[in-house]
Amino acid sequence: MKLILKIFGILLVVISLLILIGALGDLFSGRYEPGLMIGIIILTLGIAALGFVLFKKGNKKNTKAITDLQQGISMNKSLRNAARLMQAELFNESITAYTVIMDEDPLFSGVCHSQIGAAYYFLGRYQDAISHYELALENGADKGMMADNIKEAQQAMGKSTQEVSKAGNPIIRHKEVAPSQGQVAYADEERLLAHLDAELGKSKMVWHEIISDRIHIDIHWYPPSANHPFHILVTSGMSALPMTVPKDMEDSEMWKYAELCILLPPDWKLSEKDFKDEQNYWPVRLLKTLARLPHDYTTWLGWGHSVPNGDPPEPYARSTMLSGAVLIPPFALSKDSKSLSFFTVTGTPQIHIFQVLPVTNAEMKYKLDNGLDELLEKLESKIPDTYGPINPKRKTVC
Repeated sequence: MKLILKIFGILLVVISLLILIGALGDLFSGRYEPGLMIGIIILTLGIAALGFVLFKKGNKKNTKAITDLQQGISMNKSLRNAARLMQAELFNESITAYTVIMDEDPLFSGVCHSQIGAAYYFLGRYQDAISHYELALENGADKGMMADNIKEAQQAMGKSTQEVSKAGNPIIRHKEVAPSQGQVAYADEERLLAHLDAELGKSKMVWHEIISDRIHIDIHWYPPSANHPFHILVTSGMSALPMTVPKDMEDSEMWKYAELCILLPPDWKLSEKDFKDEQNYWPVRLLKTLARLPHDYTTWLGWGHSVPNGDPPEPYARSTMLSGAVLIPPFALSKDSKSLSFFTVTGTPQIHIFQVLPVTNAEMKYKLDNGLDELLEKLESKIPDTYGPINPKRKTVC
């Protein structure tokens, strides 16, 4: 149609020009009445104008078609990118991508709601999945397919007893302590100490545990130095026994053994007398509590796990808002930031040393709702030394 309009417009203009030339010649030669010839000339000019308008209209439609094509190519690229995020199991990111596509072009709402529903399904958020499948139906998605998806999500919701956060991560509430075997296990102290001394220098002191249950936990103290201008406390004992890592988790064997560390400011009081005040002792208590948790409750702790101080959470001491802990690799301690050398103790079995990052109750909730990466980005934007020594007096960033 666009091409026909353009050709017809050009023909009208050409014919009009030929008639106009002939009419002007007749007018000047005096062959016909001047009034008649002027009428013919005016009519001819009108026809030429019509041809020009039709040509422009056809060209305008053609331009719009090109624009629509370009937008379609761009949208297809966005859909492919969103699909790649789904395939990579980056479900939260894919939800964001599909939402942006819908906002830019509502015609894709059916497809996008369907895919968002699938993402929520894989995150274990079955009710959210059902809601988006229903929205997909309202926006033209295949009725049979959406009915099957809704039924599958409803069945999964009925079977699932696992509590999950809004970010799609499982929430485990530890209630019953596993029965004690009557024996105390000890970590590979020699291998662990060799690794710590090689990375941090000589330790100043080891606080030995006097009475132990299940595992024996010592705390190694590394005072401030030129390489690390803060105190470092590291556990030795959590790796005495393997943690109960899910069997279906990829590389589960390499995450069964762990130790913990915490970074304290250089003016932190660490004498035996100071430890009688909980405001000074709580980081040590936190390390010991977390180190025992996987073995007492037959579970595991790893990268990105968070543990509140009670349910509901309470501050670790009266002088701080910090009331929970998140486990991360010790980014501030490795000599090589790319390999995170401090993080991994080589040998058999492999041991990972996680940094305990204390957070507030609001920050813990933000992490559960949005995921670890979002929380760390928020902390980094507000706290320059996020991965350095703790600041017990800091305010919440959420």
